[in-house]
Amino acid sequence: MAAALGGLRLGNHESKFVGRAAILRENPKRATSLSSLTLTHTMTDELIKLLRQRLAIIADHSWRDRDANSHLDALKDVSEKISQWTLTHRSEVDAQLRHYLANSSFDKALAHLENQNPA
Repeated sequence: MAAALGGLRLGNHESKFVGRAAILRENPKRATSLSSLTLTHTMTDELIKLLRQRLAIIADHSWRDRDANSHLDALKDVSEKISQWTLTHRSEVDAQLRHYLANSSFDKALAHLENQNPA
């Protein structure tokens, strides 16, 4: 459901955020809800960046052909960062994303995140 704010029409995500901000003004004890929302977006943005970086490395065939060892090292590095992110945040993500990450279904994990957070 969309909402309007000062004549400006908001999408579902924005209206939920504005609604939470209004609740926080009325009840400051709920401030953790807003900070959790921001932290969640920051966390998922970091994971999206890592997953896209992994895809870019895989797609760079000229780098792979020119310097296979360096290419493989870069792929290992980003994969380790994804694994570390997963270990750090596994209790904070939804079950579907946790499943994709645990099974190294990184393309599915990226699609899942992009569907939740359309750019």
